[in-house]
Formats: sequence, structure tokens, C-alpha cells
Amino acid sequence: GTKPEWCLRMLGAKSLSFGNIVGHAKGVSSMSSLSAWTQEQFDPTLSWEDVEWVKKEWGGKLILKGIMDVEDARIAVQAGADAIIVSNHGGRQLDGAPAAMEVLPEIAA
Repeated sequence: GTKPEWCLRMLGAKSLSFGNIVGHAKGVSSMSSLSAWTQEQFDPTLSWEDVEWVKKEWGGKLILKGIMDVEDARIAVQAGADAIIVSNHGGRQLDGAPAAMEVLPEIAA
């Protein structure tokens, strides 16, 4: 059902921000500049070959977090991962992502 009291309290709540980033990361002084900064943090050219390279250079155990399907789990192992963590990274920014517990049984099989 609906929660009218909660809705009314939320109308009066202060705006949320990412206090650990806004004002601390270079060039991020507001929530609007946070979006551009976030986009800059991702490298669209990252590939499984990069994972293989990291494994080779590192020489130690390699654990990959963020695996959410069977195909990526298989590729991760082929690329040198010693372990994987099935995770949607909390799903805070991925409202449409399934919960890790939903996909875990298929990946573990």
C-alpha cells in the first residue's frame, strides 16, 4: 500500500548528495557536475583482454566483482580470474538490475 506519512516527511527532507565525492573530487562541486565526473570514470575500451593483462602483470590471485550472468562468469575464468563475486554493486544506480541472489544459482550451477 501507500505510505502517506512517509511521503509527507520526504517532501520536507533535505536534498541528498554524495558527500564523499561532491566537493572532494576534482571538478565536482555540485550534483550536476557529478554526472559528468562519473562518466569520465569509466573506460569504454576496457575488455577481457585487459583482465588477462592484469592477471599476467599482477601474478597473484585475481578476484572479479560484478559478475551477473553465466557467460561473464565463464569468460572471467578463461581470462584468468581465480574467483568471482556475483554482485550488482548494491544496485543503487542500477534499479533495473536483478539482485545478486536471483542470478547466483544459475551462475553457481
